[in-house]
Amino acid sequence: MKKSILLVEDNQKLAYFIQNSLVEAGYDVGTEARGDKAAYRILKEVPDLVVLDIMLPEMNGKQICQTVRNEYKGKI
Repeated sequence: MKKSILLVEDNQKLAYFIQNSLVEAGYDVGTEARGDKAAYRILKEVPDLVVLDIMLPEMNGKQICQTVRNEYKGKI
């Protein structure tokens, strides 16, 4: 079973590059560009790893961590 990663990055070109690199390395990678949607997806999907940008629209990376940390025990 592939390890899952949620990539939270609002720069589309950078997200595309990182996602393709991780997929080539054998990971199952989802992407999200908005902070508020990322918090929801982290708790719903429970990925093995979250790669999180700090500067995001709607909710920044620190706020996302604070929102999900009590319920999400995976690596960020």
